Amino acid sequence: MENLTQLVYDSFPKDVYFCILSNAVNKDEPYNRIEFNLLDSTYVIKKYTSTQVFHSHLSFEEVMTYIIELLGNTYRNLNAWDGTYEYSIRLSKKGKVFANKRIESKNSPKPQTTHNRTKKSIITEDTFIEPLFDMGILTKEGTIV
Repeated sequence: MENLTQLVYDSFPKDVYFCILSNAVNKDEPYNRIEFNLLDSTYVIKKYTSTQVFHSHLSFEEVMTYIIELLGNTYRNLNAWDGTYEYSIRLSKKGKVFANKRIESKNSPKPQTTHNRTKKSIITEDTFIEPLFDMGILTKEGTIV
């Protein structure tokens, strides 16, 4: 276990912006996977069930203890991205530890900059469209009435 703890500290440098814990040891585990997103100086934790997502916020030190507590006991896979490398730790059913560090691919997750997503609509809110203004739906600034 000390080997795994040191491996997690080596694979999780301070500049990691995204991390995933997955592949639950028991199928009775309430969360399918857990994601860690770095926003500003804290990590947003997303715990995925089959139908819901639960959010919480932790500091770097709390994230490290949380990952060490869960990896091996509850989950078998850890993937982390820091902008140049992808770190992965995999545990087999027999307890063998496989660690890998490779250069990020084009398909790797991008850093998140905001907490809330923006709405994806056909017409953005700040766009002025004259027929909609004539009908009284939009104002001159492009906001919806």
